[in-house]
Amino acid sequence: AAFFLSLSAQVQIVTFDKFDRPYQIPVVKQLEKAFPGHITHILGNSCRTVPNFFAPKNGMAQHSNDDCADREFDLLHGSSLCPTDNIDLVQHATCGTILTSTAMHALSDRAVYFGPNAQWRKLRDDGCISDITCFREVPRTLNQSFIFAEKDKVIAHDFCFAVVTGACSNNNCTIASDNEEKCVEKREAMKGILNNLCPDDRIAVPS
Repeated sequence: AAFFLSLSAQVQIVTFDKFDRPYQIPVVKQLEKAFPGHITHILGNSCRTVPNFFAPKNGMAQHSNDDCADREFDLLHGSSLCPTDNIDLVQHATCGTILTSTAMHALSDRAVYFGPNAQWRKLRDDGCISDITCFREVPRTLNQSFIFAEKDKVIAHDFCFAVVTGACSNNNCTIASDNEEKCVEKREAMKGILNNLCPDDRIAVPS
């Protein structure tokens, strides 16, 4: 978050989490202090808070133009703890948006990427994402213990990026903004970015 916020004064971040780990709220407070007005944190189970965030306000059947402007994002980052986060985000994303997710021990995991019934597998099979590009971190030995890993453990997680096709959009904001010509243009631009991203660290996308 700090990296993206430091790149431009136009960057806005919305983060969804239970914030139940001791370091999370202090980090958010530091980011809010350093980048006032540029980060919004939404507390709760993201399986519920993400769909609620994208739902039309005040019981309306469709979003207003102002709602749509507040809900169009360039980059989505899905979690590993909610089994629907990535799907919910893509269903409310415009064509050409970049999707990535939590790095996992392997892309064959059953929650996020390409294990049986995993979210990215479903999204790919349904034509919701394309141009998938995957990477492996450089192995690193931890010099201290963390919540999810002990000191001296060697970690090297896998993760992917993809381009949202717009084929699975299910709200009036994304459908209205995704005319075919604009969609093709955005997808090609994002594909070009991914094609040039860290070629030496890529790994094969699971079949």
